[in-house]
Amino acid sequence: FIKDCDEHTTVITDTLFVEEFPATTATALTCPSPTLPTLFAQDFVRQHRCTGAVVALTKCVSKEAILKAVLNRVPKGTEEANTKALEAGMALIEK
Repeated sequence: FIKDCDEHTTVITDTLFVEEFPATTATALTCPSPTLPTLFAQDFVRQHRCTGAVVALTKCVSKEAILKAVLNRVPKGTEEANTKALEAGMALIEK
């Protein structure tokens, strides 16, 4: 689908699934995934890196609101890892 995107489009991908982008005028951003040896240990937080990037890019909800929503859904004991993942995704956009 990226070939149909124009310069007003931002595409965010996960490096686990997309290694290269075809030529495009769209802005292409990547959410880095863990390397294979650590993939299974960190897989559950990958989605929150991308969620953080989307929230920072679109400003569709506040940081506080998305953090509260994430923390209400993650398994007990994973709050810190998920918070860090969300913040890392936001940092990708905010820099």
